[in-house]
Amino acid sequence: MSRRLGLPLAGLAVWRAGSQVGARRPALMRLLSVLALVLGLTGALTAAPAGATQPRKALVPWLAPSRAPAHVPLQPGLPAGRWGPGIPGPGAWLPTGEPAAATPAASGILWRVEQPTSAVGPNGALNAVSCAGPAACTGMGFYTNSADTFVPLAEAWNGTSWRIQATPNPAGATFAMMLGVSCSSARACTGVGIYTNSANAFLPVAERWNGTAWRVQAIPLPAGARNADLTGVSCTSASICFAVGGYTVSTGRVFELAERWNGTRWAIQPTPNP
Repeated sequence: MSRRLGLPLAGLAVWRAGSQVGARRPALMRLLSVLALVLGLTGALTAAPAGATQPRKALVPWLAPSRAPAHVPLQPGLPAGRWGPGIPGPGAWLPTGEPAAATPAASGILWRVEQPTSAVGPNGALNAVSCAGPAACTGMGFYTNSADTFVPLAEAWNGTSWRIQATPNPAGATFAMMLGVSCSSARACTGVGIYTNSANAFLPVAERWNGTAWRVQAIPLPAGARNADLTGVSCTSASICFAVGGYTVSTGRVFELAERWNGTRWAIQPTPNP
């Protein structure tokens, strides 16, 4: 798939404008530039071609309009209660006071708020989570450090509480954000995202957890790529991971990007255009 687009370049314009506005809120301007880039990629892929009646699917699902599953219609004003999964079936919403016997498997299965450990910085967010077990979850995102720079953030759940894990910044990065994570075990996690270098180019980043520490991994770029990112990753073992995202070229067109980890290095995989 390839389409001409202008919004990713607008993201770069926001970035460059931010560098001239002053040093009051550079991190915010960098975040806005990344959002403009991702929104631009999404807009280019969701815009319907001439004569088409249906829009394209969004490249980044979490930026697309929300869609409820067919079996869960939107219901405004649901009473207080909890969700009980069905066996089999979609499950049902149980208002407070309804007998738990209505869904036998629902006993003890509840969502509750867990308080992550705050990173040392005024702003931060976790964008993705992956669990290898009930006491082994990892969330990844970003936070602003004391220099007002966005840097990677990783937090681990041990069954009792969340703890921050030290995450390295890509060499030369002036901005970094993790967008996806996948853990095949408590000692094997991979996170992916985006960062900017000193030349203001957007580049993909991948980091790997070996049970002790996070390490930045080298990501190859397609020939002619000007800006690129990785927005999702899935791992079935410590030596098999697939990461996906997109990249733009000098003409302003956007293309799919898929890469595979073989336990030693990342390699670009060819992707067909629809």
